[in-house]
Amino acid sequence: MAIMEIFSRLKKATANINVPAANAYWPLYQVYKQHQFIYVSFKDAEKPLQSMILSIDPQNGSMEIDEFFPKDASCVPGQRITVLVRGEEGRSMQFNTFVLGLQLEDGSVRYTVRLPEQIKNHQRREAFRMNVTVGGAGSRTVLNVSETDSSRRFLARIKDLSTSGVGLQIEGDTLDVIPVGSTVTSKIGLSGLSLDCRVDIRRSSVNDDLDPVTEIGGEFVGLSVVQQRELTRYIMESQRRQRRA
Repeated sequence: MAIMEIFSRLKKATANINVPAANAYWPLYQVYKQHQFIYVSFKDAEKPLQSMILSIDPQNGSMEIDEFFPKDASCVPGQRITVLVRGEEGRSMQFNTFVLGLQLEDGSVRYTVRLPEQIKNHQRREAFRMNVTVGGAGSRTVLNVSETDSSRRFLARIKDLSTSGVGLQIEGDTLDVIPVGSTVTSKIGLSGLSLDCRVDIRRSSVNDDLDPVTEIGGEFVGLSVVQQRELTRYIMESQRRQRRA
């Protein structure tokens, strides 16, 4: 496509667009915070492609989204796209927008798109959660409650993993040592993923068996953009494998 045609499409698409107040984008902030998948469709794509929101800028009326997965198609500035966030029980959030620009970074593409004037049918949905095979490579990790006190390190089994957090199991009762609200560090090493992370403990419970096991749910905090992208791609690929199984 000729560059003058691209500029012409972009100028036409951006004409007479009003940017809503920042609070109108609260649903998108929730999707961004949870690293939730979005689905993007456009004229040249045979089917919706997965992506994720990398940043939101209400002042400039734009947001950045990651490259598409799988890499079956790409967009150009001025191109119209439809963004869909799938919800439970058939409900979803959907809006139409267009591409403002694109940027290459470390061999990957990042798209800047216009924030929508209107968001319809929003329904919150938890991030896809992938079950981790017991005994699989990297299914266990060490939780460090204290970086300097080795007695406050615990071996945990990774029960499940999502783009926003991790589910863990620890033999014994650790409610007093790892309470809800505390932060631990860990290194998750699964086949195809290596992630040094901090985890905020959001929920914790102990079963009533003679051999107690603590169930922990944690949220990732402070992940870099690179870590978020690597984690998201890993979850995307795992999700596709599970759907094909």
